[in-house]
Amino acid sequence: MGINPYAIPPLISAALIFSAGCVTLRKNHKASLNRIFFALCCATTPWLSFYGINYQLTTTGYPSYLINFHYRVAYCGVAFISIIMFHYVVAFLDLKWAKTWNIINYIYGAIVSVLILKTNLIINGVYQFFWGLYPQAGPLHPYFLSYFISLIIISSIFLYKGLSYTRENFTKFNQIKYVLLAFSIFDLASVDFIPNYGIELYPIGYIPALMFIFIIAYAIVKYQLMDINIVIKKSMVYSVLVISITTIFLMIVITSEHFLAGLFGYKNLISSLVAAFLISLIFIPLRNKIQTLIDRLVLKGSPIEIAEQNVFLRQEVIEKEKFRTVATLASSLVHEIKNPLTTLKTFLEHFPTKKDNPEFIAKFEYLTAQEINRMENLVKRLLDFAKPSILSLEQVNIHHLIDDTLTLLHHELRQKGILIVKDYGTALAMLKLDSNQIRQALLNLLRNAIDAMPNGGKLTIETKDKKSTALEVVVTDTGCGIPAADLPHIFEPFFSKKKDGTGLGLSITKDIIEGHKGKIEAKSALGQGTQFIITLPVNS
Repeated sequence: MGINPYAIPPLISAALIFSAGCVTLRKNHKASLNRIFFALCCATTPWLSFYGINYQLTTTGYPSYLINFHYRVAYCGVAFISIIMFHYVVAFLDLKWAKTWNIINYIYGAIVSVLILKTNLIINGVYQFFWGLYPQAGPLHPYFLSYFISLIIISSIFLYKGLSYTRENFTKFNQIKYVLLAFSIFDLASVDFIPNYGIELYPIGYIPALMFIFIIAYAIVKYQLMDINIVIKKSMVYSVLVISITTIFLMIVITSEHFLAGLFGYKNLISSLVAAFLISLIFIPLRNKIQTLIDRLVLKGSPIEIAEQNVFLRQEVIEKEKFRTVATLASSLVHEIKNPLTTLKTFLEHFPTKKDNPEFIAKFEYLTAQEINRMENLVKRLLDFAKPSILSLEQVNIHHLIDDTLTLLHHELRQKGILIVKDYGTALAMLKLDSNQIRQALLNLLRNAIDAMPNGGKLTIETKDKKSTALEVVVTDTGCGIPAADLPHIFEPFFSKKKDGTGLGLSITKDIIEGHKGKIEAKSALGQGTQFIITLPVNS
């Protein structure tokens, strides 16, 4: 037996809807709204799944009683859809006065289910349409349909009125707005009742049913609908929505092509491909408009615009990180410049009385030149660091560079009572590096260590030879440590658990080290401290 393409869309939809219900229940099974939503998904699933199964079957060679049973079970699910929707709205809006109505509805649903399973009053046989078998309406079906639609209309009225008295509550207002939108779209699935009366109109109820689920999912993510505390990246929501639209688009193309094949009677592959191509051309503009709308709603722009904004944002935050480091350097310079200024001030105070003393003048000239050179070098270092970060390699003594970096943080380390332990051993000292960039990387690591030890601790810096081909710089602190769940993500851009963190410090550090053909790794234990290991090649 070949695969009936008309059976695929409702079966896929049933699987997605049931999965959505299971996820919602699993996230918070104690919340009544979550349980009701799960029940709604369970009622929708047999409708779509058994319809899809029966599309695949034919009356020839397959027991008719089993086909009939499938449709009766599916229709029991249909009978409870409007009842559970009404129940959801009553619980969502907390309409205590309508709870008795819920009980009456469920009693009605149980009675209707018995009639569906045991009599022909609501379902009376099946039709054979071009897409497959479909249930035939019985004599009481119009009354069943009237009650079904009445519950849907009343539920929508309740939601609409709920908007008027929740305008002051931004979150609740938007929750109601999206639930109303979702249910209004789901109501369009009622077109699937039309073929019950012998009208050969292909049932597309699975499309609004899927759209209903995704709108509810969006409301869960954005407005915490149904007491679900869930964090989903916008990129994930966007991907799911785009995949869903693409799937629905392909379903429409496939089913439309088979409808045309049955209408015009062509059977060769080339004709089918041409027909599918023409149908896709017709629906592509609609698909593009829907995707553009999703771009605007979920991502607030097109993927290209988002990519450009991300590049700009990353560059902006990188510059912010660099200025933060420059501020550290500038703060250190203030303290460093004080010493030579004090020396110069002392000599100038004694100059009027000792200007004729050759020994004093010689010492004054020597120390003045030395202290001015010292200040000049300090300022030059700051200016060099503030220049655009173009990799400029030169032979650098890594130990001197570490000492120099520690000097910049000397006052902060002393203020917090952090003990510095250096163990350089016999490691090779001269490496070909960009001193400004490596200094920034070291500053980032040392600053993180200081932040991790607000009440003091020990900061150890070691250098080790690694088979004479590389040098390891190991920075170890005795701070608060990093949670095991966060450790794999600390080098990712914008990942930060600090209140005022940008999440780019370690990302930039990693980029700098890798730019020198090296690597960096971290080890940490919560409450015991963190260790960063930088490996730099000797001949980069």
